[in-house]
Amino acid sequence: MISKKMQTCRIDSDSMIIQNKYFNIALLTLILIVSGILILKSSYFYSNHPDIVWFFVYESVALLITIYLTDIFRPKFYQKKIKYVLAPYFKAAIIIITLTWIGTNLIFHSIENISVYFHLSLVASISIIVVYTILTAIFNSWFYNDEVIKHKVSKYAQHDLSLDQKIGINIKFFNQIMDSEYFSPKILNEIVSKMDIDSDDTAEISRVLSIDSVDSEIKDNFILDRRLNDFKDLNEVLGKLYASLAVGGWLIAVYKDLQEFEDELYGNRKGIIKFFKKTVYYFYYRGIPKIPIFNIVYQVLSRGKNKVYSRAEIWGRLCYCGFDVKEQVSHNGLSYLIARKQLSVSTNPNPSFYPVITLNRVGLFGQIIKIHKVRSMYPYSEFIQKKVHDENQLTSTGKFGNDFRITEFGRIYRKYWIDELPQLLDWFRGEIKLVGIRALSQHYYSLYPPEFQAKFIQVKPGIISPIFDEATDGFDDIVRIETAYLDSYLTNPVFTDIKYFFVTLKQILSGVRSK
Repeated sequence: MISKKMQTCRIDSDSMIIQNKYFNIALLTLILIVSGILILKSSYFYSNHPDIVWFFVYESVALLITIYLTDIFRPKFYQKKIKYVLAPYFKAAIIIITLTWIGTNLIFHSIENISVYFHLSLVASISIIVVYTILTAIFNSWFYNDEVIKHKVSKYAQHDLSLDQKIGINIKFFNQIMDSEYFSPKILNEIVSKMDIDSDDTAEISRVLSIDSVDSEIKDNFILDRRLNDFKDLNEVLGKLYASLAVGGWLIAVYKDLQEFEDELYGNRKGIIKFFKKTVYYFYYRGIPKIPIFNIVYQVLSRGKNKVYSRAEIWGRLCYCGFDVKEQVSHNGLSYLIARKQLSVSTNPNPSFYPVITLNRVGLFGQIIKIHKVRSMYPYSEFIQKKVHDENQLTSTGKFGNDFRITEFGRIYRKYWIDELPQLLDWFRGEIKLVGIRALSQHYYSLYPPEFQAKFIQVKPGIISPIFDEATDGFDDIVRIETAYLDSYLTNPVFTDIKYFFVTLKQILSGVRSK
C-alpha cells in the first residue's frame, strides 16, 4: 500500500525515472505477451473464423493507444484525493470501450458471434488495466522512498545577473561609422538618446559583420551590422554574442519587422494583385517555416536570408538568449534596437514556434507541467511576458493590455477556444482536470498573493475555468473569484466541479467571452 508521505509528492529524481522506465517496459512487454496468447487462443478455438485474429490484433493496438492517451503507465501524482488516483483508469476504460465498439460495429461487424468477442476483448483489456493498478501500487511501495519533492515553480525561470560593473557607450565611436549599409551616426545617436546611458569614451564597441568574426575575447559592446533577418540560425548568433559580451554590456541590432515587411510587399496594391501577393507571403514566409520538415526546405530555398520576424519574436529570442530589450526605434522601413546582457540564458528546451506548442505551467504541488496549445502568439512570446506586464499591466479580464504578441488569427483562436483544444490530450494524460483554474505561467503565478499560491498548488489546473470579462473589477476581483473556487473545491471537489461546469457552460451559451 502506498504510504501517506508518498501520496503527497511526485518523484522526479533521475534514479526514479530510470526505474520507472524499465518497469514500464516490463509492463508493456507483459501486455504484448498477453495479447499474443489471446490471439493464439482465439486462433485455436475459432479456426473456422481466421478474421477474428485480426480483431484481437486490433484490440491490442487499441489497448496500446489507450495506454498512450491516458498515460496510466507513468506514475505521476501520489496524493490523498482518490479522484485523481482513479481518474486515469476511468478514462482508459471509456477509451477502450469506445475503440472496441468502433471495431465491432464499423470494422469487424461481419464476423460471426462478434458480440461474444466484444465482451471477451473488453474483459481482457480492462483486466490488464486492473492488473497494472495492483502492480504499480506494489512497485511504488517497494522502490519509491519518502523524499518529498519541494515545489519547483522556478524551474526554467531566468534570473537577473549581478550588474556590478557599469558599462557605458562610446558615443565618439558612432561618428566613425561611415560605410555601413544600415547604421549611421544619426540613427545610433537617436537610439541612445532615448535612454539614460552613460557616455564612456573608453568603452570598446565591436562592429560585427559576420558571426565568424566574433572571438572568445570579452567585449564591452557590440554593433551587429547585419539584419537579424539574414542569419541562418539567429539563436546561435545571439548565443555567441552573449558569450563574448561583458555582463551589463550593450548589443545594438537592426531588423525588418513583420509589419515593415508587409508594408513594403503590398505597398498601395489592391484587388487581385494584393490577394495574390498576400497568399504567397503567408504560404512561403509565414507558413512553410513553421511546419516541421518543410522548414528545412525553406532554409534551403531562402539560404537563411530575408526571414520574416515579428517584434514579439525578436524580443523573445533576445530574452531567451539572455538579453533585455531597452529601446527600439523605426527608421526608413527598418527597426533598430538596443538590448543589454542582464539575464541568464533560458534552459527551456521547447520555445514556442510551431503551430501546436508546449508551454511550461505551474501544476499540482508546484511542479512544472507541459501544456499543449494551438499557438495564438508569435513565436518566443512567452519569454517577454514579464516585460509586457511591466509596460502594460493587466486589464479587467486578467489579460495583458495592448498585447502585441497575439497574432491576427490568434484573437480568433482565443475567442472560440480553438487554442485550448490540444489540452484535451493533457487532460487524458492526467496533467490537468476538466474543470478548474487554468494552468498558470510561472510569471503569472508570481503575481498572485502567497495565500492564493498555497491553495492553487493543492489542486490540479483545469481546462474549463471561470470566465472573466469587462464586468470583472480588476485583478483583485479575479483573485477573489478564483480563491472562492479553490476554497469550495478543497471542501467538496466533486460538487464544486459539477456546479462550475454548468455555470461556465451557461455563460458561454449566453455569449460571454474571455478576451
